[in-house]
Amino acid sequence: MPWATPEDVEARWLLDEDIPATEEQLQALIDDAEDTIVARVPDVPQRVESGQLPKGRVVKITVALVIERLKNPRGTRQTNMTAGPYTESETFGGNNPGVMSLTDEQIRELTGGSKRAAFTVNTIPTSWSGGRGHG
Repeated sequence: MPWATPEDVEARWLLDEDIPATEEQLQALIDDAEDTIVARVPDVPQRVESGQLPKGRVVKITVALVIERLKNPRGTRQTNMTAGPYTESETFGGNNPGVMSLTDEQIRELTGGSKRAAFTVNTIPTSWSGGRGHG
């Protein structure tokens, strides 16, 4: 099942700093990301093998999960540093910063689901005949 490699992560790491992980740690994170994908969308391995799902798409999503984890490995929500009268604060976005979880868009990419169009719901009871009464 291994789709991504540490080299895939390195190729897509677009920050000006070195990757804060060894190759073994990267591989462990890749394994975790792939496990997260299969736990959420169990038929991914079969669909990749059959060609229904491009391997490159799964690699892209795997690497994105790893990079999100690398950007915030401790799952910090907010940091503050104070020096005299100066305070510097940084807040990380997302419901669970640093946690590997698939976005709705990534799930759509993995399942082949399409974006849904807006819809309307008729709230008038079907038994209502209009006018002043019911029925």
